[in-house]
Amino acid sequence: TPLSGVNLNSWFQILRIFWQCVTVLYVAETKFQFEHRNLTLDHILIDKKLNVTLCDLKSSRAQQGPNESVLFTRLDHPLFFQGGGDYQFEIYSFMRSILAESHSWDSYEPKTNLLWLHYFCVKMFRKYDNKLSGTEREKMSKLAQFLDPSITSKRGVFKRNDADIRTCGDLLRFK
Repeated sequence: TPLSGVNLNSWFQILRIFWQCVTVLYVAETKFQFEHRNLTLDHILIDKKLNVTLCDLKSSRAQQGPNESVLFTRLDHPLFFQGGGDYQFEIYSFMRSILAESHSWDSYEPKTNLLWLHYFCVKMFRKYDNKLSGTEREKMSKLAQFLDPSITSKRGVFKRNDADIRTCGDLLRFK
């Protein structure tokens, strides 16, 4: 079931799903220089045991090896950025800014995965903040602040203390 259609019962469950997404992205980043580039809640599938599967890879970027072709979708068509009213469209703009620095849509910029993880946090707070309580809520809040691109983009990279966070692997060190 898409995460957008699931009703969760605790911040513990939300954090569990979040860290599974981070782990899946980390493995894909490591093996394939992977970026999802459109990780909405509809593209995070959850089974009855809250196991995560990511789907809808048509906007993603991947490369199996350094001498292999890069598979990607150009997202510079104006239609990708015409929407509004949802935080997803702000993520597209942040992502476009990151990719504009490299001047190429085929370049590997795993920070885009971090943007989508912030999107996850924001959407969970919008859906559950007044419905759920618990100590894990504070952990989720710190992650959301840490990944906030409106704060971190001013510094050019995601930072926590003196550590640069450029990939999901870097983020996993703070689990």
